[in-house]
Amino acid sequence: MAAARASARKNSALAAVAVLWGGLQHEDLVVVDSAPLIYPLDGHPAFAPLIEGLFDAYESGVVRIALSTIAVTEVLAGPFKHAKSAGQTLRGGAS
Repeated sequence: MAAARASARKNSALAAVAVLWGGLQHEDLVVVDSAPLIYPLDGHPAFAPLIEGLFDAYESGVVRIALSTIAVTEVLAGPFKHAKSAGQTLRGGAS
């Protein structure tokens, strides 16, 4: 019974992703650039809600997501920049 419910949820999530994300199929690989990663972190009012559905699909196992090393570096640049401007390192010590 629980397996049937989980399967139904996954099928429902897949259908929603297919509609919202241009026909993505189960276990499709989506390569995500830095901007869609940054929008939810910054709480961007227009773009964060648009990308959250993709991450929900990933968490449900509907799609797979890949990130480039450059995208991860760009996402991490913001916290490093803010820590430096605050006179701190990300490890919490003074710079």
